[in-house]
Amino acid sequence: MDDFPADQTRAIRAVQAAASTAQSSVQRRQPLKEASQGWILRSSPGPNLSELGPGDVWIGAESGRLVAIDSSGTMIPLVEIPPFPQADSVEVGVVSIPSAPATYDQNHSATLRLMIFTLNNALTALIAELKESGQMRSF
Repeated sequence: MDDFPADQTRAIRAVQAAASTAQSSVQRRQPLKEASQGWILRSSPGPNLSELGPGDVWIGAESGRLVAIDSSGTMIPLVEIPPFPQADSVEVGVVSIPSAPATYDQNHSATLRLMIFTLNNALTALIAELKESGQMRSF
């Protein structure tokens, strides 16, 4: 026979009230949407697929990459690293610098002018190739 039936009833009511309060406060909690100091995701082998329900997605880190895994086990990389575009080759003629003459020489000046013209054409072609391949936006 129970000696304190009134106290047990009060205790049960107190536990029910505490459980009710806890449930309602959990339901009202706002979702976590931001972090003032950023997020740290530790590398993980991935979820136990039996814990994921239909339509669930697990988000985590694997080998330093941010990934998502759906309920079927398909890994979805969240950050794609695009392939680095390659520019076409640019042909540059051989430019050799002649030694300067002691006095003014028209042929020497013409050679220097031709060298500058050749280098300018090569630089212009290089810039065009870099822009065309997406490796340079403006110059």
